[in-house]
Amino acid sequence: MILAVLAGALAVGLATPALAAKGGPGGGGSKAWVSASPNPAAASGTTIVLSGCGYQFEPARIDIVHSAGYTETYWTSVWSTGGNCLSTSFTTAEPGTYKINVYQAVSPSHPQRGTALAASTTLTVG
Repeated sequence: MILAVLAGALAVGLATPALAAKGGPGGGGSKAWVSASPNPAAASGTTIVLSGCGYQFEPARIDIVHSAGYTETYWTSVWSTGGNCLSTSFTTAEPGTYKINVYQAVSPSHPQRGTALAASTTLTVG
């Protein structure tokens, strides 16, 4: 009995870093994803469509970290049809690699607890 409890605690402890690397429970855990299209894209005004599913049914914050060192932040809705999905767009600026991060509240009923990374991707802009 004691061995079973210790084995269970060890399994949870080992699994925690893997969950944290994917955003943890704040944004739907490991099932949330985001994609950017087209990818790669031309610089200076190409419309990029971001889409993804597996989120909590609440707004999501999207940070676009540009290769020039600044960050654009957007808020978007998540709809329940088709698996708690989102879709929005932005336009490219300078060439380089953009990092796109999607965040959601760690606890929807307690937003003061902060946000967690739910999903991320990169975009190559030439």
